[in-house]
Amino acid sequence: KTDYGKNDGKGVSGTAEWSGTLGAIYRPDDKTSLIGRATYLDSTTIQEGKFEVPSYVVFDLGASYKTKLSNTPVTFELMCYNVAGKDYWMPRAGSDTLGLGAPRTITLSATFDI
Repeated sequence: KTDYGKNDGKGVSGTAEWSGTLGAIYRPDDKTSLIGRATYLDSTTIQEGKFEVPSYVVFDLGASYKTKLSNTPVTFELMCYNVAGKDYWMPRAGSDTLGLGAPRTITLSATFDI
């Protein structure tokens, strides 16, 4: 797999042929949102094809809720990234290095409309 991501006729290290993100938001009412997302990266090679980096899919899930605290509108958001806790390597396009993908991560945030 070195014929894509061409740079002057040479393959670009760490550049996958296919990648994509598919997401959906479901709003059962005006206050609640449910979020789902899948991110895919095709396998690729680094160091001029010496090492193959496997493909991966990571799933994220989340929810948000709008309410009021002391008459101040606030939106609470809860996200879980990499729901399955998948271990994966992330190639860096144009580089011969890899990064370890983020572990399962949960965030909780509040946004106040003041």
